[in-house]
Amino acid sequence: MKQHLALIVVLAAAVGCGRPNDVARAQAEAEGVVNRAKPEVAELEHRVSILSMRGAKLTSAADYKLAGATLGEAQHELDTLKAELGKRSGEIAKAAAEQEEPRVIAEHLQAITDNTRESVRTHLAVAATDVTTGETWLVRAVEAPTAPPMPPPPAPETPTAPPTTDGASPTR
Repeated sequence: MKQHLALIVVLAAAVGCGRPNDVARAQAEAEGVVNRAKPEVAELEHRVSILSMRGAKLTSAADYKLAGATLGEAQHELDTLKAELGKRSGEIAKAAAEQEEPRVIAEHLQAITDNTRESVRTHLAVAATDVTTGETWLVRAVEAPTAPPMPPPPAPETPTAPPTTDGASPTR
């Protein structure tokens, strides 16, 4: 009986006792993070494209300057994220094909997954903020009144000095 119990304990330790050593599951999770980010990137790229076209139709280049710069920053974030997602896809495939213990491979895949999640979260947040800011600038430029600017307020009058007395007290 003790031998059977010892055998069960050894087998449970060999299996990992529930530690994340499932390579297929870890690989699917990592690939899922990459694949779920792609539609979000595409949506933000679409918004940048539409807003850039709207901005190009503005009559004043000055109106589009701030919005265009901000939308350019958003597109740069999205391009950086797309390149990183492509790199992570390669890392996932390479890690899954490693000739290591399944537990080691699963841990490596989990690290890739965690890093990818954080990177996606950061890049998408920055890009979304830039897109919203650019959109706000465009709305302001379109909705700005076309009337000439108001004239500056008149210059304040120079204060006059109070009347001076010769030191005598005022009389009644």
